[in-house]
Amino acid sequence: MKRKIRNIRNALLKLTAAGILSLLFLSAFNYIYNFTGIHIVNPSGATDYTWLPNQYKANMTEGFAWLHMDANGFNNAYVPAEDEIDILLMGGSHMEAVVVGGKENVGYLLNQYLDDLYTYNIGMSGHVIYVCVQNLEAALEKYSPSDYVVIETGTVQLDADAMTEALEGTYSEIPSYDSGLLYLIQKRLPVIKTLYKQMDDWISLGLNARADDAGQNESKLSGEADDGQYRQTLEAFIQKISTTVSERRGGVKTIILYQPMIEVDADGNCVMLPEEQRAREQFAEICDEQGIIFVDMTDDFLSLYEEKHVLTHGFVNTKLGAGHLNKYGHEACAKALAETIRSLEEEE
Repeated sequence: MKRKIRNIRNALLKLTAAGILSLLFLSAFNYIYNFTGIHIVNPSGATDYTWLPNQYKANMTEGFAWLHMDANGFNNAYVPAEDEIDILLMGGSHMEAVVVGGKENVGYLLNQYLDDLYTYNIGMSGHVIYVCVQNLEAALEKYSPSDYVVIETGTVQLDADAMTEALEGTYSEIPSYDSGLLYLIQKRLPVIKTLYKQMDDWISLGLNARADDAGQNESKLSGEADDGQYRQTLEAFIQKISTTVSERRGGVKTIILYQPMIEVDADGNCVMLPEEQRAREQFAEICDEQGIIFVDMTDDFLSLYEEKHVLTHGFVNTKLGAGHLNKYGHEACAKALAETIRSLEEEE
């Protein structure tokens, strides 16, 4: 009996040691292959969170990039000549741009193209347009742009409930674990975070598939059930952007950058995925009514493919035409924004 107990104990010890060594090895590999880092609550409220100051990040799962965030935890490789911010760039993971090189994203390129105006990028993963609007007042208070605020969105066919929550200030904030056990696990064994995310994505994929099969994924986005009510909500949402900027930073112009996703079908033809023409026209019309400049990248993206056979989303290690903006997409967006801003500057 004692011998059996000793054998079981030894087997458990070996299993535990093997597990620990595996986690340590995978964490070391993760540091090179897919190290996302640790994000912390942003006390200013300009974003729900920031990365740790000067946070190192590695990505080989979608594109290839090894980056360091700036002292504020944002992705800004461009060193400003002065402290004043002329253009504040807001948005989600496309503007955070951890899938391309530090000198290949919209924020950096805008500084190259507009060398007399300094752009500061506070794009953060998960900060879709609803989050940006909810945080807009705090962002303007914190960073005080002198000329422009640019808000990126990947959709103009918005969710009525999400817009209402953003207007009421009740849209769900993205949580951060910057203390306690979860913080220590992320810091010491980063592979745990990666494994957790992979499992969460896998579960979400299954849930979404079942919802689609059950017909539960009927979209509220286009407002087909009550088009008048949807437009009213959209008008209030865009007006909120306009009034927040004018009240906080009088004279600052607002630009909404819309970067849609396109795919290529089996015949090699471009297929627009997310938006109908009517939705884009409606969004542009309301922006114009509220004095907001709407930069629609649809035609630019289509032209890139038709003329140069270049897709603006996707990478060699992912599905082409899907996922985040690649360097060609960032370059196209930066050029369009720079051209728009130059035109506005010449009008003054």
